[in-house]
Amino acid sequence: MTGEPFYSGGGPAEVVSRAAAMAEAFGIAHIMVSDALTGSTIGAAAARGAPAILAEAGGMGQLDEESVALHLRGLRNVLRLLGVLPGSPDPVPPPVRLTRFAWLRAEHAGCWYPAVRGRPRGSGAADRGLKDYWGEVLAEHRAPADGVVLFVATSLAINSTDPLAGIGAM
Repeated sequence: MTGEPFYSGGGPAEVVSRAAAMAEAFGIAHIMVSDALTGSTIGAAAARGAPAILAEAGGMGQLDEESVALHLRGLRNVLRLLGVLPGSPDPVPPPVRLTRFAWLRAEHAGCWYPAVRGRPRGSGAADRGLKDYWGEVLAEHRAPADGVVLFVATSLAINSTDPLAGIGAM
């Protein structure tokens, strides 16, 4: 299952520590932590002294049973950690911490044909690329960094500068 909880590393140490514990308890394999989350709800929460996470799972904005079950387990774990529900969080495997996004963006408008989803990528690994409306290749895109593909644009139609993929890097 792909997904990740995000939390801000840009707050007081106590707030960052609690947000990290919440993200770990949520139980998704990758955690994204960044000081560069200003303008986001979790960045605003950290700046005001409130630990917060944003959890994502699944893909393409679709609800599937596995993703819903992952969110429910994660929510229960966080609520147990915070003492809102009785008991201890269910054990989860240790996560991999990712500390920055590497964005892959379109240089042209066209049709996007991604080749990968949710797995580790080496810097320079090729995707199928962007084609014009008649099937001619406009650009072959390469991963901008080593890391894990966190999301891939699923729309066929892409505008110039649109994000094509986000890679979480260490």
